[in-house]
Amino acid sequence: MVRRWRKNMDVSDDTQYAEMLATLSEGSVRRSFNPYTDIDWDAQAFAVKADDPRWILPESDPIGAHAWYQAQSMERQIEIGMWRQANVAKVGEQFENILIRGANQCAAPSARRHRMPLRQGSGSRTPGHPCEHRTGHWRDTPR
Repeated sequence: MVRRWRKNMDVSDDTQYAEMLATLSEGSVRRSFNPYTDIDWDAQAFAVKADDPRWILPESDPIGAHAWYQAQSMERQIEIGMWRQANVAKVGEQFENILIRGANQCAAPSARRHRMPLRQGSGSRTPGHPCEHRTGHWRDTPR
């Protein structure tokens, strides 16, 4: 039985809440994540296709909201979207690398126990390169 924090909030009949709580509780205990085994990269949903309309930038994106972008053909919008998403992944990876390097430099030489979690956490940035290489946009300029 799962109980919420407040009195008389028994959720044993709320299976969706109980399953979500169990998933989150397990995730807070098991803190490892391996993107190469935990994500099925060969799944059809992750296939990179040059004609996939999911690459079209939404209007919430500054480029996607621009009239120039919206006037482009669908093929060109997809190409620009692929380039943009690959560069977002690249910038995110570089930013995380800078944070890790800064934390390692600021850690005192005698505090080695603090450096090991930083090194272990650095594996989370590995999906950036596969994204860039899968889209074919690892260069700095669009084709």
